[in-house]
Amino acid sequence: MTSTGFNLKEQLQGYAYVLAQSGLFVLIFTPRRHTHRSAAVRTAAALGIGTGAVVAVAGARELGPDLTPMPLPRDGSRLRTGGAYAVVRHPVYTGVMAASAVRGLTAGGRSRPAAAAALCALLVAKAGWEERQMRARFPEYREYARRTPRFVPRWRRQ
Repeated sequence: MTSTGFNLKEQLQGYAYVLAQSGLFVLIFTPRRHTHRSAAVRTAAALGIGTGAVVAVAGARELGPDLTPMPLPRDGSRLRTGGAYAVVRHPVYTGVMAASAVRGLTAGGRSRPAAAAALCALLVAKAGWEERQMRARFPEYREYARRTPRFVPRWRRQ
């Protein structure tokens, strides 16, 4: 699951990101027993969470066998710059952040919005750390990062 080309400290830091991310994800998406939300809020939430899931799955499918929760590129992996990765550098994180933010804001309670904000902050930090690893592994990553936004697509007027 991890690359053998990384030292123990890098691998442990990667595992720490994954562990924290997993815990926050569980806090955000564990079902509540008594939620009294209108049909409109439930519908909007389902659409927002579904859209985030579609974006995350598109990025995950693009990675294929190189998909791993670890923010370290696997040995023998190649840099993906097409498909979802032509739109943003981190489509999986973008989708997870979008779905988590919607869930956090619509599920009720105080802990879910805080957990969603914490997850978004964690994924921003994880992406920055991962990008340092990618630049070290793939010399062409700098140019890719220069032309491709990190999380939010650029809107171009036609």
